[in-house]
Amino acid sequence: MTLRRLREQAGLTQEQLAHAAGLSPRAVRALERSERRQPYRHTVEALAKALSLTSMERTELLAAVPTRGVRHELPVAPTRLIGRGAELRAIVDSFGASRTRLVTLTGPGGAGKTRLALDAAQELAPYLRDGAVFVSLAELREPALVLPAIAHSLGLREGGTRPLREVLHDYLAHRQMLIVLDNLEHLLPAAAALASLLASAPRLGVLATSRSPLRIRGEQVHPVLPLDLGAAVELFAERTRQSATDLSAAEMPVVAEICRRLDGLPLAIELAAARMRVLPASALLARLEQTLADAGEGARDLPERQQSLRDTLDWSHKLLGPAEQTMFRRLGIFSGGWTLEAAAAVAQMDDATTLTLHERLLGSSLINREADDGGVRFSVLGTIRSYAREKLEASGEMHDVESCHTLYYQDLALVGMTDLYGPAQPRWLEQLEREHDNLRAALRRMLDREQFDELADMCVALYLFWLIRDHFVEGEGWANKALEHDHGSLGAGASAKLLLVGAGTLYARGRYDEAAVKYDRAAKLARGSGDSQILAWVILMRGYIAVWQGHPEGAGALLDEAGSLGRQLEDKFVLAHVCVVRAQAAIALGQVIEGDRILTEGLVGDPEIDPWTMAVKLTINGFAAVLLGDYSRAEQLLQDSATILGQLQNTSVLLWVLTLLALTSVERSAPQRAARLLGATEAVVERTGASIPPIFDQLSARGYARTLDRLGPDAFGEFREQGRQLPLHVVATQP
Repeated sequence: MTLRRLREQAGLTQEQLAHAAGLSPRAVRALERSERRQPYRHTVEALAKALSLTSMERTELLAAVPTRGVRHELPVAPTRLIGRGAELRAIVDSFGASRTRLVTLTGPGGAGKTRLALDAAQELAPYLRDGAVFVSLAELREPALVLPAIAHSLGLREGGTRPLREVLHDYLAHRQMLIVLDNLEHLLPAAAALASLLASAPRLGVLATSRSPLRIRGEQVHPVLPLDLGAAVELFAERTRQSATDLSAAEMPVVAEICRRLDGLPLAIELAAARMRVLPASALLARLEQTLADAGEGARDLPERQQSLRDTLDWSHKLLGPAEQTMFRRLGIFSGGWTLEAAAAVAQMDDATTLTLHERLLGSSLINREADDGGVRFSVLGTIRSYAREKLEASGEMHDVESCHTLYYQDLALVGMTDLYGPAQPRWLEQLEREHDNLRAALRRMLDREQFDELADMCVALYLFWLIRDHFVEGEGWANKALEHDHGSLGAGASAKLLLVGAGTLYARGRYDEAAVKYDRAAKLARGSGDSQILAWVILMRGYIAVWQGHPEGAGALLDEAGSLGRQLEDKFVLAHVCVVRAQAAIALGQVIEGDRILTEGLVGDPEIDPWTMAVKLTINGFAAVLLGDYSRAEQLLQDSATILGQLQNTSVLLWVLTLLALTSVERSAPQRAARLLGATEAVVERTGASIPPIFDQLSARGYARTLDRLGPDAFGEFREQGRQLPLHVVATQP
């Protein structure tokens, strides 16, 4: 409706507006009818320019027609919000009329802070040019990881020489958006970093949930109070209806008494309502009263409302059978969810029993079921997980269950190396991403227990995952922490592995000199320990560095040794990359046809090559085709590489590809696309300090100059700015 009003106000027909904006009349009609809900940002900008809008009108249009590419999906609650209308309006008004930029929802666990924050974000998002993003912090244990968690939720990737903190500040500096930070109470030392973030981004809003205020300037605290009795009863009744149980009129006074006993805490009410499947309301009340009597009148150090939730959890726990209680407390060890297979291994129960107990715990609303592309997973609310861990600690089983958890995820990483380095790589990357919180927990435990050999093995197993998914700080952090914690018990083999991982993250960011130092130390230690696998990887990477640093003549001997080791080990990954580096070295020495031949003949049609290696191979093949002037072939090779890298969710190598695609585009009479590609890559490099290998510099400069010449300064600037607003994977797929 907004677009139509502005068009009519300008005295234009749909056809006239479409012509002025460079769109089709059909596209304008679709936008006005809300049939096309998320156009690209540059489309909306073109409409604003064609309509000659004022700054205020342009802002109105951007808010009314949300763009794709910079907006993020918020989790969708499966049920309606009950009894929180006034609080919801107050929060929304805080960000609107009051112009508050930091709102913290406080209250005890189970008060409904997360649910209220999500609904507020859903209300606010349509009016924010760049939408809203939800960041769950429940599984983090280090305040220093809060900013990286925000960055990854925004789709930002680590790369280059710039600290991620700077990248995040720059990204948010001119964006109008809301960030929801959920479960911040255990990470309060991060408040200073959040204050700095808000100071650098004047149109950013933060909505936090925490049991305690952040206590930084400009914070507006909204206590989330218990539901009043009417809303509490309504919530209880709705949850019982969802479990196919109807309350009779005679039961309503009993339900009201249950809600009073539970102090109107939503989580406590939901747990109680779940029991209506097996017990009538009167029996529920009797059991609850017994629990309260058992608690006695002695000193209790929890606030009154948290006592109510604690009483409810105690009551729910007592209603479980012995086997259910055992499974429940052992599930408290997981971080970020789990599968049935993981639960069986960690709880040390057979598959059938594990499934049965999960069904019972689901029926009690103590755990949740989640479905995604990887199959069925389970999760638990943070408050309930903390309670389960208390029970686990009290049982005396904590150490053993922790060990089972560590062993399971260590095995998961080690066994998965075969898939990570083969055709099943995309599926395995997704699984490792889903399990990242559990993997972190296992690594932390190994570090605390000084299990350096196991930690080194696990870091090597996750090495390629960290590189492909741009988790550079993550990989480098674990490797460096282990090396720093060593008190003489770290052997040569483990040290070589940790140095390999640390060097790899430096190499991926273009810090070749620093990486070379670590690789050389790793090679010496690997030779001393007799670890041929690690030595092969290290020598291979030194070959890569020789080429990227402009010394291709020095790569030959390194590649001969890496190739020899690869053949001895029958390591297809090493041998494939030896082929890639040989081709790169030949190209760098001016033997472009030879380099192209090496790649085409050496890696053609091998079904066992992993997608990552194939993408790198296609990139260098495309590079050779560009140098040979075969732009049609280069376009196809590079586009195939970009497609793979998009599926793998990689940024670092995709930057190289898009740099080359820009040149092929302008040479094939698509200068507008070339300008968008240049703008997109330029924006990422500026934000992250990401490195484009020097070997591409000359071609990048040539593409830039030719695109500028074909379009002229004004058009070039316009299309380049469009590209700067788009994520790499989006601009890579645009014609």
